[in-house]
Amino acid sequence: MSKEKYFFVISICAAFLGAAFLLHPYFNYLFFALLLAYTLHPLHGQLQKRIRNRSVSALILIALILVVVILPTIFISAQLVREVRSTVSFVTNSPQRDTYLERIESLLHRWTGPEASLQAYRD
Repeated sequence: MSKEKYFFVISICAAFLGAAFLLHPYFNYLFFALLLAYTLHPLHGQLQKRIRNRSVSALILIALILVVVILPTIFISAQLVREVRSTVSFVTNSPQRDTYLERIESLLHRWTGPEASLQAYRD
């Protein structure tokens, strides 16, 4: 290969790596979007056959995604926050707080390694 072809291949590889580096924080979101698009494409096709207007069928599909995916996620997240708050208030107000914190810390050590420490919460 000539020098121009090597330069072209190296430039393309560098551009690809640069784009991958820039998009790295968004890979989870892109994967979820691709998964949604893949799974909902047949439903979109059926909606488009019944409703001739593409904009209206897309709007219906977006509303369906909102109701089926996003609203339950918000509800479950709010429930999880309430549970965590009640657990934290229970542990901090309990006379056996040190025992609970030791148990939690041992679980954290098993899951994440020795860098997790709850020493600041024991005082």
